[in-house]
Order: sequence, then structure tokens, then C-alpha cells
Amino acid sequence: MAGIALLLPKESLTHLAQKGIEEEGYDVKEVKFILTANAIGEARRAVAEGASIIIARGYQASLIEQYTNVPIVKLKMTGQDLGILVKKAKEIVNKTCPKIGLVGIQNMFANIDYFNDIFQVQLMCYFGNKTENLQNAAEKAVTDGVDIIIGGDIAVLVAEQANVPHLFLECTFDSIREAIRTAETAIYAAEIEKKHMAQIGAFLENTFNGIIRLNTAGYILCMNRVMEDILQKKEADVYLKPLHEVITDVDEKQITSVLCGESDLYSSFIRIKENAVVFILTAVKVDEVIDSAILSCNIIRKKVKLEADAMKEMYLHGFVAKKNFTSLKFKDKNMQECVELAKIYSLSTSPVLIKGEIGCEKNELAECIHNHGLRKNSPYVVVNCSNMSEKQQEKLLFGEENSVKESDSLGMFGAANTGTVVIEEIENLGKQLQYKIFQVITNSILIKMDAQQVASLDVRIIATTNIDLFKKMQTGDFREDLYYALRGLQLEVPSLRERPLDLEMIIMRTMKDKLSAYSRYHVLSQGAKEVLLAYYWSGNRLQLESFLDRMILSAKKRNIEEEYVNKMLVDLYPVIHKKNGENQIVIYKDPKAEELASILEQYHGDRTLAAKELGISKTTLWRHMKKYGISGRFKA
Repeated sequence: MAGIALLLPKESLTHLAQKGIEEEGYDVKEVKFILTANAIGEARRAVAEGASIIIARGYQASLIEQYTNVPIVKLKMTGQDLGILVKKAKEIVNKTCPKIGLVGIQNMFANIDYFNDIFQVQLMCYFGNKTENLQNAAEKAVTDGVDIIIGGDIAVLVAEQANVPHLFLECTFDSIREAIRTAETAIYAAEIEKKHMAQIGAFLENTFNGIIRLNTAGYILCMNRVMEDILQKKEADVYLKPLHEVITDVDEKQITSVLCGESDLYSSFIRIKENAVVFILTAVKVDEVIDSAILSCNIIRKKVKLEADAMKEMYLHGFVAKKNFTSLKFKDKNMQECVELAKIYSLSTSPVLIKGEIGCEKNELAECIHNHGLRKNSPYVVVNCSNMSEKQQEKLLFGEENSVKESDSLGMFGAANTGTVVIEEIENLGKQLQYKIFQVITNSILIKMDAQQVASLDVRIIATTNIDLFKKMQTGDFREDLYYALRGLQLEVPSLRERPLDLEMIIMRTMKDKLSAYSRYHVLSQGAKEVLLAYYWSGNRLQLESFLDRMILSAKKRNIEEEYVNKMLVDLYPVIHKKNGENQIVIYKDPKAEELASILEQYHGDRTLAAKELGISKTTLWRHMKKYGISGRFKA
């Protein structure tokens, strides 16, 4: 087979190889005797002259492998050739069980584990990987008192100087034949791979999907032209770069999960440049072992862009969503799953229902869904119809006929045409308006106030609520048809108290932002931090950020302690309960604070008796009273 170059360290081996190749008809491009000092240069020359693979032996093979990228097959002594040499060595020393030193590079030899039993010898191996190591190995064999040394030029020279019998590592054509067959197999496999890659290349360049091939570490190996167009980057610019750095919206953990075999695939919706893209990442397995991975990207059809005047009008009226998914950072697993679901919903045109307590990230998610979807460059309108009559709600949403103001004539739905309408607290809409919104969802029509005027409308509806709409539907206060139209794509936003990791992150990040904004320097004590983490935060993020703003603005000491935080929580958020027909303030306290207060009241504020009851010192009791903000109620 053309393309094989056989480079050998002995002229005798060269003659042996040429004779065997001629007799058995092997197709070898070149057979040449070379000096070790010229091995690297000879290998490069052979490749330049058309060799696709090189056969070499021992130290020469190691040099070529180490210092070039030339494909190489190492010529090994077969078990048969080694057996012949061992038998000859035993005859030379004429001993029953001689000690034979085998010196060379380990990659030269076949398995010799059972030679001692087969030939009744003590075969001792001395391996090295460079000239000086081989010399040291041969000298070690001499020192160990071997009866005879078998090895290459260096080993033979050392043996001669020490007057130790020796044999050169001559091989038969059997070893050369095995190396040629291995090289032929490698060339055949390379040609098959070349054809296979050409077929794959043709497929990739003629598919409508963007394709990226990854290695098992998640680094980009290649991509087709469609993917280059999507990324607006050339293949050379992203070669061997991590996928998550090139496409920042993908989840690095999900990629690793696929590449490790924990997940069969990873699929999601993302935005790349101006394109909405659905992608699937799947692993490529060879004999059940993951060899690589393929990422397939498909561009979702684009919505028609607004005209320049319409865009300008949209911005002037503030009909713009600002948040996007890259700005949302959460540590809580449930919240991360909620965000992933929102990404999936963003590429749909169906309505979305976002349920969560007051102050949760409902509005942020709504903005992200709009900006991640096909309506990104279209109006984003938010309406809240709470505390309005049904007539006022209808005028706001659907407009008023014959109105002088264009905005009043259009209504919010008309203003949001081609974009998104977010209806906050949708449970507060009147039943007649619920029907009209259902018509917008199912038939894309807008019914004007007189119920006769009908216009086509292209909007996506996102509704938010902080109650259970199912219960409201059961009582007859919410239409069944609208409920089920909204319920298909629902997001449940966990409260902040269910997300301790997020709570701590938001506290520290908000503190940093506020301190920077007000050019203040305060340090939150561990105790104060624990108070904030333990608080209920019924208003969630809205309440927390507002509280931190007030806390920093009114702080008079550099260190913010738990006593100060507790007092502020009491002042800002007392709980009102009815008792005997009158409103009474019930102050939120830590359970430990309740225990302290109860015992102090029991002993009428006597700290000595209270400390004795609690089994602590008066000093410790006073410190706890300050910590939980009850020191002012029980004077000394």
C-alpha cells in the first residue's frame, strides 16, 4: 500500500526488509537505513515526499514521535524473534538457567511474561527512553552480574567495554511484517475516516441547521457555514474555545451533564445576536463510549420589524422591556428551573400565566420572556386594572370610540399591536373583560366598547397573579375558558423565603449597590445578617430592597448590628391584629426573643432572676436583650 516509509537503524535490517517486501509483495514507498542523529529530519523528508505513515524502531521511533506530528508505527520484536535470541543467548553462555539482561526501549518488545518458565532462564529487563538512560540501563545490567546482554548499539558497546557476552537485537521479517500490516490497517482506517468526514462535511454544508461539533471537554472542533452566519464568526475564531464562552446563554452544567453521559440531550431556546434559536445538544457514542457531541441550532422565524417611526413612538411612550435572561442571576435550583421554563415559553406565541407572591420577580420574568422571544423589537405594555370599575378597565384596555386622543382611542391592546401586553393581577378584571381577552387569545380579535366594532389584533398576553385562580374559577369569579387558556404555560415563582441562597445573594448584592450609590461605607455584622435571613419577607424582593435602602440611609454607625436591624423591622413592619374590636400591633420577633421577653415579664424585668432561670450570666442576658431589640422594654 502506497504511503509507507520504513526507516531502520541497521543496514542488515534494511536488506532483510527489502527482500521480504519483494518476496511477499507489500506496497512500501521507501525502505531506508538512517542514523539516529538524522531520525527527525528523515521522517519529515519522507512525509514531504509522499509518505503518510512511518515505521521505525526503538529510540529512533521515540524521537520521531516526540518531536514531529508524523503518524508512526513502532517496529516491535515479536515473541518469536525474542524467543530465537533468548535461545541463542542460552547456548552462548552454556548455563542451565542463565541471567539474561534485555536492554532497550519498552515499546520495542512484545509480552515476555512467561519467558522464564518456557526457556528456563532469568530474563531481567533494563528499559530506558533516551541515549543516556539506555547507557545507564546497560551499565546497571553489568553491575547486576548478568551472564549476557541482549540490546541495541549502546547496550552492545557497554557490554563490550565490560567484557560481557552480548547479542544485537536482530529481528526476522516476522516483526517487520507485523509492523507493515499495522501501518496498512492505519492507512485504510484513515482513508475511511477521510471519506466519512467528506460525507459529513457535504451534509453539514447543505443542511439548513447550524451545526457545531464538540470534543468531550466541551470545546468547539468545527462548525458549518450556517452556524458561522448565526454566530457571525468564522470557524477559525472559535476553534477549541469552550461552547459556553462562545454562546453565553447556554448552561455550562447542562453541557457537562450531556458530555458525562448523565443526560441524553440538552435542549433549550436562546437568543444569538438578533435570532431566536432552538438548539439540541446530543452526545456521539462509539461502542457506548462518548466520543464527541453535536449541537444543532435552528432559527425560529423572525417577526416583521417595526418601521422606524413606530419604533420611535414605542420608545417615547415607554413601551419597552429592559430585562433579559442574562441579567437574572439565581443560586436556588427551583428558581433556576423557573427561569429555564420561562426561556422555553418565550419562543411560543401562547399566553403565559406567572403566579407568585407580591414582590416576587414576576415582572422581571415577563420582560425577559418578551425580550427573548420573537416580539423583542415590538411594544411591551404593562397594565394593572386593580381598583377600577369595569367600564374604566374596558376604556384603558380596549380604547374609547371617537376619542380625540389617539391613545384613548387605541387602548393598551391597540398600542401593543405586534407586541406583548402584561396584565398584572388579572384576577381583578371584570367578567365581560375576561371574555374579551379570551377572544384576543383564541381569535386574535379586538372587540371595541360597543361590542360591534371588531378589529384584528396581533399581541401576546402575559398575565400575573398572586392568588390561586383555580379557586376563583370554582367560585364563579373567573371565567373557565380564560383560566384554561392561560393555564397551559404557567410559571410558579418561589417566594424569597423558600430560596435562602438567593436571599443571601440579594442582600449582599443590594447592600453593595446601595453603598456605592450613596457613597457610604457600612459593614453588616453576622448577627444582623442572620436577622435579615431569618425574617419572613412577605413582600419578597420588593420589600427586602426597600428595607435595605432605608437601613443604609438611616444608619448612624459604621457597623450595622442586629439590634438596629430588629428595631427597624419592628418600626416598619408591625403586624396588626384585631382584639376586642380594636387594632393592636403585634411585633414580629425571633422565637428566642419571645422566650427572653416571656421570662423577663414573668420576673417583672428582674434580670438577676431571669438570668438564673435561663442558666446564663446577667452580662450574657443583657447582650441577648440588645441583640433581639427588647432592652428598652425592661429597664434595670
